[in-house]
Amino acid sequence: MIDACPHGVAGAEQAERLVEDVLAVEGHAVRLPDRGAVHLSHSERFTPEDPRPSRGASG
Repeated sequence: MIDACPHGVAGAEQAERLVEDVLAVEGHAVRLPDRGAVHLSHSERFTPEDPRPSRGASG
């Protein structure tokens, strides 16, 4: 998410606030299953929720 900010962020506090703001929007991001170094802090992973149907879906 931070990589998508054209000018980056000022520091860790701003980065955490950005993540909290995005995750506060219901349906905007979906938590992925735990994987990897889950013993580290902030190890949760999320992906954007994409409402568009996948290719090949009939409609």
